[in-house]
Amino acid sequence: MPAPDIYKPIRLVESEAAKLKRYLAEEVSAVEEGRSAMVEEWKQAIEDYEAQPPTGSRDFPFEGAANFVIPTIATTVDAIFAREINTVFALRPLWTVQPLNSRWLRHAKPTEQFLEWAQSSVLRMYDVAWPWYLETTKIGTGFVKMPWVEDVRHQLTYLPDGSVGFADTVYHLGPRPDYVPIQDMYLPDGDWDVQEAPWIGNKFRLTANQLKSRKKPPFSYEGAAVDAMQAVDLKDPIRARRDQLEGFARSRTYEVFELMELWVNWDVNGDGVDESIVVTWDQATEAILRIIYAPVVDGHRPYHKACFTRREGRAYGIGVARMLRQLAEAITTQFRQFVDNATLANTRIWKARRGAGIKRGQKLYPGKVLFLADPKNDLMGEQLGDIYNSQLSVLGGLREAAERRTGLSDVHLGIESPRVVNRMPATNMLSLLQEGNRRFDLTIRDLRHATAGVGEAALALYQQYRPAGIAYNVVGPDGGLVEAAWQIPRERFKGQLSVVVTATSQANNRELEKQSLTQLMQQAGVYYTKMVELAALMVNPNVPGEVRALGIEISKGAGELFRRLLQAYAVQDTDSFVPDVPRILGTLATRGGSNGGVAGAEGRPAPAGVAGLPAVPGMGGGPAMVGGAEGRRPGGNGERPELG
Repeated sequence: MPAPDIYKPIRLVESEAAKLKRYLAEEVSAVEEGRSAMVEEWKQAIEDYEAQPPTGSRDFPFEGAANFVIPTIATTVDAIFAREINTVFALRPLWTVQPLNSRWLRHAKPTEQFLEWAQSSVLRMYDVAWPWYLETTKIGTGFVKMPWVEDVRHQLTYLPDGSVGFADTVYHLGPRPDYVPIQDMYLPDGDWDVQEAPWIGNKFRLTANQLKSRKKPPFSYEGAAVDAMQAVDLKDPIRARRDQLEGFARSRTYEVFELMELWVNWDVNGDGVDESIVVTWDQATEAILRIIYAPVVDGHRPYHKACFTRREGRAYGIGVARMLRQLAEAITTQFRQFVDNATLANTRIWKARRGAGIKRGQKLYPGKVLFLADPKNDLMGEQLGDIYNSQLSVLGGLREAAERRTGLSDVHLGIESPRVVNRMPATNMLSLLQEGNRRFDLTIRDLRHATAGVGEAALALYQQYRPAGIAYNVVGPDGGLVEAAWQIPRERFKGQLSVVVTATSQANNRELEKQSLTQLMQQAGVYYTKMVELAALMVNPNVPGEVRALGIEISKGAGELFRRLLQAYAVQDTDSFVPDVPRILGTLATRGGSNGGVAGAEGRPAPAGVAGLPAVPGMGGGPAMVGGAEGRRPGGNGERPELG
């Protein structure tokens, strides 16, 4: 566990504290003012996703006209979001730990097993990723924050003697990632990197009891600043709109206090160099409740950002709602017109002859009987409108434009597309799916990168805090290897082990993956067969040393080529499939040479440049030559002798 004083508050002189307060107030106000239009955009994205029709009725082109909304954006968001979260969480483990050099090869797999336990039992990554990925897809940007949390609660538990009673119990010990709503995140204008920005922070809320308890260690909030705080209304613009769309009405007013946690680069000791500090700040009173040094050994901020489609040099990305808004409105308008056209086409207006006995305002309904002298001429119906099939073509064009913008088509939704040629061969369809998934792979790559960052940060936090015995409890005897990895200094840790998301690409669906693995197995079989043939060649005492040396060099090249082939198939642990063939062949060559050489031949060393290949006795000296050459036994007819 870290030293207790890492959370010790920093005391600034009054003038420096005033300067910091002024800086924070100006920066936060500038962000809120600059992103006011963006907040309206976020609200609109939420409305577009809910796809609720406007209240009241429409009176154009007639009273009671179609007033529904086609959920184009919601349909697209749900389909893409489902593919994202199913792709990332389809494989186990969620994170693959890769050694960056052979020294840490044995540590990688136990560390990976520990991380898999942590993500499912401690981090709750699936529950965190659900709102994170959904907001990223819908609005364009999503944030996750992951600090180290030690939560001790006085609750009912098992006591040391086996009985049940109340005691202080560790409820949570470890990293705790949590989704941060986009409206609660604050990032300076023009700074897109959460680690390199001069400051970054988020709003959080506490109840009155929680705030009061934070006057005590380890938080040690400033008592006077806590007492001066005022409760706030929870209904910020985004939450208020969500409540309205969901039909949720708050019947009670809760006493909630809103604070900001800001990670700031600031010179606190006057040496002219900025330090990484964490400031707990009340925006309403501009009071600082606490300042501490960043409680992370490498100063890595606990925030992780993902974008659906990045904007170059900007903090916030573009989401599906922004991409499709105009097209979604056009599709809804066309559908409304199509329904209104069908309503008019099915409606009749009636022409009645004067004096036919039909009263003004006469209502017609099924079963109504009218007594007319000349029914054919006294009352005649006329169609109010015609069906215009061109609207279907317009709708098709709008849908195609939406598909091209997001990369999502009927084929990806499991729907047979009319544009696909009937009875297309399965291999062609799989190739079509793979090519069509390239757009989606661009999106999933950003999510994979952000999710891998969460895994690496979790491993770094475990390395820093090192909870006693937890690695042994999870992975058993191999826990020593995990804790050995934790002993690496953080500045060297990134050069020893890396964390990546196991899921690689949606382009390889199940059927395509089977075909790919089948092809890989066939290619692996050819490689293994050739290596076995080389091994048989090495133990043949009649094979010259030069040929054996050539075989070893061939095995080196073939092994490297096969390793690259495995990497192209996204195989992570290539060492499990590529044996150390050159070393084995060198050993076999030594044995083959010692089992007896060619009659009359003198022993000679292995050719220079063959690493690890000792002298091969029993081989004739001099250069190798064909048929009748020195050091070789020619065949009776002068032909090249058999090698084995």
